[in-house]
Amino acid sequence: MCPFKEIDAKELAKSLGVDFLQVRTKHALIDQIIEARTAQGMTQEDLADLVGVSQAYVSRVESKTQTRKVTIDRLLSILSRLGYDYEIRTEKRPSRKKESSENRTR
Repeated sequence: MCPFKEIDAKELAKSLGVDFLQVRTKHALIDQIIEARTAQGMTQEDLADLVGVSQAYVSRVESKTQTRKVTIDRLLSILSRLGYDYEIRTEKRPSRKKESSENRTR
């Protein structure tokens, strides 16, 4: 018998007191930072110099172990320094109540 309980990412985030969607967004931005940095042939030290932080900071960000300490704004700023533009869009989601009632009628 396995002593560990299986838990999904959302449950884990909730148990740790973090916002799952925010963590997922930060991880996606970090992946883009790593991809952009490596595509440009930059080291972590090069990126640190470009952004004005230490190489250790870049390493911690890229390892995704301290996502709570880095803001989405900071990650977008780093991407901007790497030559990326971004836009923030919002759109209304379909009503969940409407979706569930449609599922019941099928």
